[in-house]
Amino acid sequence: MLSWTTSYALLMIALVGFISLGMRAFLSCSSAAVARWFARKRARAMAASSLGFSMGATVLPPLLAVGVSA
Repeated sequence: MLSWTTSYALLMIALVGFISLGMRAFLSCSSAAVARWFARKRARAMAASSLGFSMGATVLPPLLAVGVSA
């Protein structure tokens, strides 16, 4: 599908669509697993899980860009 894009805007729409669907699928599965696993301090575990997922989504793309360009 990405090879069919003819402009930068379509490429961004396709990437954002795939990324948001993938992140949503993984986030809901991991949230359910964390909620079932931790009986005590569940809120803290859910916060740490969400924070880790968000930090990974923030930090990983620039690191990958540096790795690809090197």
